[in-house]
Amino acid sequence: MIGLGVFTIYEGEVKKVGDDENVSQGLASWGISSGPYIIWPLLGPSNPRNTVGSVADAFLMPHSYVEPPDNIYIEFGRQFNELSLSNQYRDITDGAIDDYAAIRDAYNSNFDKRLKQ
Repeated sequence: MIGLGVFTIYEGEVKKVGDDENVSQGLASWGISSGPYIIWPLLGPSNPRNTVGSVADAFLMPHSYVEPPDNIYIEFGRQFNELSLSNQYRDITDGAIDDYAAIRDAYNSNFDKRLKQ
């Protein structure tokens, strides 16, 4: 495997490094377990490993070093855009008996899928 910054060559394949890579995935690849499922008020679903990873990601984002309140506007716009482009909650819970369990399983499955890519 050879890393070229934006591209990775692995067994003859060239793969572009995804924009969704984060500290949580690094912690998971090092064998740190996810811990219990948590729903944070206003922040949504997570677990202890991903919560720590999200805090570390916040410090690694360039816009976190922009003077307040501009950095708050940038992050709010990014989060709002991400949420507005999906109806995931309705898609996941449609037909589910227990909405909490459906969201928890979807969250954990999505993270595991991204980790294996």
